[in-house]
Amino acid sequence: MTTRFESYIAALEADIRAIPGFPAAVERSIVRAFSEADRQGLVLRGGKEVVVPGAPIPMADRLRELQCIVVSWGDAPDADASALAELFHPVVMRYRAEGVTGITELGTDEPKYGPDGIKAAVVVVRYRIAYRTLEDSLSH
Repeated sequence: MTTRFESYIAALEADIRAIPGFPAAVERSIVRAFSEADRQGLVLRGGKEVVVPGAPIPMADRLRELQCIVVSWGDAPDADASALAELFHPVVMRYRAEGVTGITELGTDEPKYGPDGIKAAVVVVRYRIAYRTLEDSLSH
C-alpha cells in the first residue's frame, strides 16, 4: 500500500513531466538526477513531517515538507533553478488531492556545489503540504 504523501509525490511527478517542453529529467533518486550530466534534473522527495494536535478524532492533521531539488550542471545554478521553478511552482501550488488541506511555499536554499572537479550544484525549493489522514493510517 502507498502512503498518502507518496501518492501526492507520484501525482506531482506526473503533472510536472506533463508540462510542455519541461527541460529537466524528473526523478525520485538524487543519484539518477546526478547521472543526467547533459541536462538538469528535478528530484521530488519528502522531508520532515509533524502531526499537528487538535484534529477531530479519529483524524490526524499532518504537515510534511516537499523538497524540489534542482540538479544543475550549468554555470549559474541559481538562475537554472529559478527558470525551472517558474515552470513547476504553479503546478505544486495548485495541486489538489484527497486529504490535502493546503500547500505553502517555504522558500529556496542557496546553491550547494559539488566537490572540486564536479561541476554540478543543487538548489532546494521547499514547500509544506498540509493533509489529513485517519490517525491510525498513513494511507487513508
